[in-house]
Amino acid sequence: GKTILIIGDVILDRFTWGEVQRISPEAPVPIVEVIEETDRLGGAANVAANVRSLDGRPITIGVVGRDQSGDRLIALFEELSIDSRCLVSDDRKTTLKTRIIANSQQLMRTDREERTPLSSETNQTLKDHFMDALPNADAVVISDYDKGVVNAALLGSVLTEAHNADVPVFLDPKVHHADYYHPTTLIKPNNREAELLTGIALTDRKSLEEAGKRLLNRFKCPYILITRGEDGMSLFDKDEV
Repeated sequence: GKTILIIGDVILDRFTWGEVQRISPEAPVPIVEVIEETDRLGGAANVAANVRSLDGRPITIGVVGRDQSGDRLIALFEELSIDSRCLVSDDRKTTLKTRIIANSQQLMRTDREERTPLSSETNQTLKDHFMDALPNADAVVISDYDKGVVNAALLGSVLTEAHNADVPVFLDPKVHHADYYHPTTLIKPNNREAELLTGIALTDRKSLEEAGKRLLNRFKCPYILITRGEDGMSLFDKDEV
């Protein structure tokens, strides 16, 4: 029942399924006999799909290209009854990740993407959509896949607006964008990102706790959540460290 405002890089995930029974005579590579192709929402669009599966109301702010992948991505939004009106059409390519899978093994992934900075006009349109949706939002999720939507100019305004409106912000980071992740409520690095952000190798509980303290101090946010793969996750609260 909650309205979740999502800003980030929307991606089309394509899966090419097939079988391998022989090696190419042209080069020592497997020949994949394609059986089926399926498309799924990826990146920030996957966040929207997850929110929708939990009976939430996702509003996704992002950029799609004027291409077949962009059309397909919007069609998937409609199939899942997810509002796509805040997806901005642009001349840049829609990010498309294609995974080739044969005999239950992923053989290769190909990426079609563009990382050129967004124009000031596109940034302003994204901000306008954010400001229109913010009054009804219960939370904001920033999903950064380093494709251009999560940038300093945009975050510099929308994070402040969310903070002033007392709407919590949850952010999935990229290390080299760390300087403009302010203000936020919770930042969720994985193990490797936490090591890069703090300069601490996470080898035991003591090093993990020290990294959590440093991250809280660096980002000045109430919570840090470090995801740790098979070891679960660790939540750090600034009032309890």
